[in-house]
Amino acid sequence: MLATLLDRGLKPATAFSMHLILFNYIRGFATSLEMEAVAEADTGVTADEWMNVQKPALEAVLADQDLPAFRAVLDSFGPDGYDMDVDELFEAGLSYLLDGFRRAQ
Repeated sequence: MLATLLDRGLKPATAFSMHLILFNYIRGFATSLEMEAVAEADTGVTADEWMNVQKPALEAVLADQDLPAFRAVLDSFGPDGYDMDVDELFEAGLSYLLDGFRRAQ
């Protein structure tokens, strides 16, 4: 990866920063997935099931809060909530990072 970045004419410090950003993005996703898998193995409860149980508590906390943007986003999800597709989320984030890398000097 470093060789590819350096071949683009990037300064070594910039190439190394990009490497660290990408590495930590991937590691962060992997860590989250691992923690979720461990929690599911320990409890037998999936992430979706856990979120469904927590929804009333979240609604109670939000009832007294002035968070119009957050409320608008939550309300847009409808009764089934946010359908988090981890693969889609990972690919979108990776695409955003790589698009930013393409513009870097």
